[in-house]
Amino acid sequence: MFLHIGNSNNILLKNIVAIIDRKSLESSNDNNTYIQKLLKNNPLSNEDIDDVKTYIITCSSNDSRKKRKSDKKYNLYTSNISSTTLFRRNKNIETRLEVD
Repeated sequence: MFLHIGNSNNILLKNIVAIIDRKSLESSNDNNTYIQKLLKNNPLSNEDIDDVKTYIITCSSNDSRKKRKSDKKYNLYTSNISSTTLFRRNKNIETRLEVD
């Protein structure tokens, strides 16, 4: 299943590592440092958003059988949708999956 994060962008749910509110990120030195390191090594996806409200970190592997750190690829997405709304969307998708 996918999570719609705005601007015609969808992310595979199983790849989402974290959904972080921009204000929380800016107030935490640890989180801010982590995001800066992530940006240094990986391009920012969908950076054309004017009003960033949320950052989404994803992780994918080229081969699901391999779990080595070197095989994982991290991406950072921005969204103009609040982290609360994205969380609710995620919960709604999980609830629908359980019912089916």
